[in-house]
Amino acid sequence: MGLRQERLGQTNRESVELVLARVVHGRDQSATALHARPYAFSMSGLQMPDLLQALGFERSRCTFVSGECYVRATSDEFDINRFAEALPRMYADLQSAERNLGLCGIQLPQREGWGFFFGRPSSGRSSGYRFGDGHRGESVKRQEEVRDESFHYVLSWLVSSTGKGWTIHYAPLQRPLSLEVASAFAFFGFEHFDECPEFDFDNCHWRTIAYREEASGGWGNAESTINAFRAHQQKFAPGLAQLLTVDGLARTFGLGLLARIEAPADRTAPPLGGRTRAKVAPGRRFQYDAAVSFAGPQRPLAEALANALVEAGLSVFYDGFYAAQLWGKDLVEFFDDVYRRQSRFCVMFVSSEYCDRMWTVQERRSAQARALEERGREYLLPIRVENVELPGLLPTVGYVSIDEYPIEKIARLLIEKVRAAK
Repeated sequence: MGLRQERLGQTNRESVELVLARVVHGRDQSATALHARPYAFSMSGLQMPDLLQALGFERSRCTFVSGECYVRATSDEFDINRFAEALPRMYADLQSAERNLGLCGIQLPQREGWGFFFGRPSSGRSSGYRFGDGHRGESVKRQEEVRDESFHYVLSWLVSSTGKGWTIHYAPLQRPLSLEVASAFAFFGFEHFDECPEFDFDNCHWRTIAYREEASGGWGNAESTINAFRAHQQKFAPGLAQLLTVDGLARTFGLGLLARIEAPADRTAPPLGGRTRAKVAPGRRFQYDAAVSFAGPQRPLAEALANALVEAGLSVFYDGFYAAQLWGKDLVEFFDDVYRRQSRFCVMFVSSEYCDRMWTVQERRSAQARALEERGREYLLPIRVENVELPGLLPTVGYVSIDEYPIEKIARLLIEKVRAAK
């Protein structure tokens, strides 16, 4: 209970009562927590208690609101009013994610359910059921496959000693899988398999759907399974994006919907348009041979250069290759890591736009910090699109001009430079 209780803030919006309170236990001992009491529910789908539980709140008896509430430790500076405004948006996006993913046959965890509203223990569902490893059995047959802009999906039929049914395999078209997406897959209850025969023995994520007799109806018969699989092409990526949006918004408050896990290591660099790039050499220091930095008007040039490097078997960071990985990321932190630590060379398309754009300024500063650490060794490789001065780039640094060299020639020069540096 504590020696003294203080209400630091209180609000009541969108069917949730919120109280920020501090409990003083002694002269230098106190604890602050956010208390949330939802008081409205729907007849189906995820409930507000499910969102609160996923955000780290625990159900408890409460002295600050009537009866029970959900409680999470926080700080005195927590912005309760801004959180009250954001919570309905998070709930709406989570419900949209549930609808889209539900059409794909993916049931999000509902660990709280309706128990809170009826004074009963929580007895919600958890997602995921599997038999075997989803890949090996007495009989395995590939049935269908679809793609969207981010993933390749394969449906296979499997009979094993532990059961029979379908496996849906998921492979990203841009590798490696981002930390955020890997965390979402864990939230869904997906499993990981190192050498999936459906994707030329590269790794995949997967889940199984147990077979039910056709006459029994409901989830698990052939018709419902095939319809859910085909829905992936239109519904899976939007549902995933909505889930990551909820997680990203929650993290602005120091919370998080998805527990962060490390993405499984890939043995290949990211494929482009279905083409697998060169194998990563053992002991290699850099994740990328080159990172391409450019302003929007120079995207066609940057993409042409990146494609040429990929065709030559090099590993390239070009943002167009990494749409899935950039979902929900802290881009300032991510780009700093790419341009300051993870690339052997940084290629800059120097133009008037490049000098002024917010993100290119960020990339340039990270790259220049790395160039300083290199102590004179080549790192920055400028391509002059316009004759402008780039802040922080010494005029003595050699460059190539797009007026003198076509992009194909620049690509060949860069390939030679990378190979000479290895």
